[in-house]
Amino acid sequence: MIQTLSTIWVAVALWRQRFADETLGWALRLGVAMTIVGAAIGGMMTRPTAAQLADARATRHMPFAGAHTVGAPDGGPGLRGTGWSVEHGDLRVAHFVGLHAVQALALFALALRRRRDALDTATALNTVRLVKIAAASYFALFVILEWQALRAEPLVHPTTSTAGALALWAAVTAVAAGVSMLRHTPRPSAAIVA
Repeated sequence: MIQTLSTIWVAVALWRQRFADETLGWALRLGVAMTIVGAAIGGMMTRPTAAQLADARATRHMPFAGAHTVGAPDGGPGLRGTGWSVEHGDLRVAHFVGLHAVQALALFALALRRRRDALDTATALNTVRLVKIAAASYFALFVILEWQALRAEPLVHPTTSTAGALALWAAVTAVAAGVSMLRHTPRPSAAIVA
């Protein structure tokens, strides 16, 4: 809770701060805002499940409260390295994605900075626009992953509806980025005929 409240304080400071590099500024602002939302998802994992509440009523004892697996008790087969359930929904997937939004968007902004050697106003505006598109796309992915977990669906075995949502997410992201790039690509000047 202290970490989340501290992050909110940092977010307020970032939204008030003026940045020489607006692209990085927007990446940090939007990334921290999404990190706060990702941290809040962690609260869902601390609530007692229906089975835990039933056991507590029957035994007058609750050894632990909360769960990260949806549709089954915690434990069971998981992805190597993360332990995320491969048979049921797992709230930790979206929680992880949300928590790391600030790093992902900041790295994206730094990659854009490397690309814009000769910085002009149009290029700067375009990179800010691309960071905003990336942030919207990242948040949409976060929502899809949370929706998938809450439906007790494992990350590695998406249903048709989840696969469709992911395909739509990828298509909208590609179109938005493509339109932004095309709108701000410098046109070659016409040759002067003598």
